[in-house]
Amino acid sequence: MPEQELRKDLSRFSALEPPAKRAAYSDRTAWLMAIFSELAYTRFDEENRGALLALAEELAQLSDRDAIAGKLVDFGNLAGARTDSNNEALRSVLEIGGFKLRGVLFDAGTDTQGFVAVRQPDDVPGMAVVSFRGTQQVRDWMTNLKAHKVAVRSANPASSRTLGHVHRGFNRAYKSVEPQIVEYLKGFEEYPLYITGHSLGGALATLATWHMPGEKLAACYTFGAPRVGDSQLLDQFHTPVYRVVNGADPVPMVPPVGIVIECLKAVCRTIGLILTPLERVTGWLQQYQGYRHCGFQRYLSICGEGPDGTYPRLRNEYGIHSLERLWRYCRQLLHGEVSTRKRIDKYHDIAAYRAKLREYALRRQRRD
Repeated sequence: MPEQELRKDLSRFSALEPPAKRAAYSDRTAWLMAIFSELAYTRFDEENRGALLALAEELAQLSDRDAIAGKLVDFGNLAGARTDSNNEALRSVLEIGGFKLRGVLFDAGTDTQGFVAVRQPDDVPGMAVVSFRGTQQVRDWMTNLKAHKVAVRSANPASSRTLGHVHRGFNRAYKSVEPQIVEYLKGFEEYPLYITGHSLGGALATLATWHMPGEKLAACYTFGAPRVGDSQLLDQFHTPVYRVVNGADPVPMVPPVGIVIECLKAVCRTIGLILTPLERVTGWLQQYQGYRHCGFQRYLSICGEGPDGTYPRLRNEYGIHSLERLWRYCRQLLHGEVSTRKRIDKYHDIAAYRAKLREYALRRQRRD
């Protein structure tokens, strides 16, 4: 990031502290979780200085701490040099936001990665965050996805009742690092816990939210996450899951479902407003469909950047159906409102999610 841009952003610092204990959706928390989700991708011993500075600077904007500028200068010096194997660059970025790295998640067998960080109470509320790494390559989803389901049973030893079904690969990946998460969170059980991830990481975050016990789970924020389980399981979630989708991002449409079923569901919902019995047909179609999304969707509309790098036409909407998202993309493409040079998979980039969420959070702050 050019020095003048960094100085400009430093001048915009204000008290944008996310509400750590709020279970309801928060624009600031969504922005913070997008930063954490992007940090999960970083290979810190090889990452270039500019990308790390961009993430560090945004963490600073979400903090209200003294000597932020000095911390960023110190971090810039660190990011420009090679780091050791103790994840010093990651630790330094997190410290700018008042967080400390508890540990890195890794399992070679499932290629599952992520990290756990905590912010201890001082002049800010305490909170813990589990962030999972995903995949940025949409073609990997389309060619390698194996959507076989596995039954999930009750944790009660006296009961063997099947609670639902989840994607076998996602479930195996999460379970491979679950003991590490439990170990890193020891001593911080009373902190509100946020779970986040992008792409595959969002699927793992959703499963972690379901598997992890305790009343201290604050919320789960996912970005461009695929479907992970059936309605039987997902209807039993107690922790709020906020599922952010950017424009025409195709990954939330997998595992694939039949478009005929989607159309039948739409017809049944429409006619069901008059003929109540058809509501049962809609429910049956959802069961037959197998996979469906969990939680509350927030849709970031398709829009171009303004000359100042902001998104003046950006909207943050609720519950936009997959078919509606595709229709909007095609319509805007035909009308010349979307560049034909921007491939549809580019809407999946976590950097695009972070930029839009930053814009919306700052816009809401100005209104307040």
